[in-house]
Order: sequence, then structure tokens, then C-alpha cells
Amino acid sequence: MDSTWADESRPPLQPVTEAPEDRLALAQSLLGDPASGVTRLCVVGLPEREAILLLVAARRQGLPCSLARGPSGGLTVTLAAPEPLTWVQPRPRRPWAGLRRAAAVLLSILGAGRGIPGGSL
Repeated sequence: MDSTWADESRPPLQPVTEAPEDRLALAQSLLGDPASGVTRLCVVGLPEREAILLLVAARRQGLPCSLARGPSGGLTVTLAAPEPLTWVQPRPRRPWAGLRRAAAVLLSILGAGRGIPGGSL
């Protein structure tokens, strides 16, 4: 039976294999964008070699990741979003602290030249 939808001239579809670098690039683009809402990715059923390569590449890029073996024997690599940097709040500035420190240094220099001990405020 001939089908008008099938094109016999096309070669059969081959399974797509992705390199660990391609998977890692996709993971970084999804996990690196906080607006995407993606916080964790699991790549399931990988052969050992691919799973190890992905895990090593992710750790080199600084992504938190883990490795687990599933019940079927395939490995699962879990990639998490990097922790957001928590910036340390600057201490409140005291306006006269720098001036006081400069005056103390100046007095110690002048006091050393005249033999006056101390020089602190």
C-alpha cells in the first residue's frame, strides 16, 4: 500500500547521540538563567563512560552534581544550579574613621622625628 505521507527516498532516522559537552552546554544554559526557574536536571540511563565524562566536565565548570546508579543499571547524573553568591553587607561607614587613622599615622611619623613617644589619638 502506497502512502502519500511517507517519503521512501529519505534515509531511515538514526538515533541522536549527544556528546557530554553538548549536554553540559544545555544544562549550563538552563541552570545558569535564574529566570528559567530550572534548579535541577537529571540525565537518566547513561552508560558509565558518558556519565563519568559528564560528571567530570560539570565539576570542572563548577556545577554541583551527583551520580547514582538506577535499578536498571544505568547511571543518572544530577546537575544542580550553582548557589547564588551571597554578598557580604558592607559595614556601615564611620565618616571620621579614615581621618582619625590618617592623623594617627601622621602623628607617629612626626613624633618619631622629634623623639615624642606614642603618636596615637
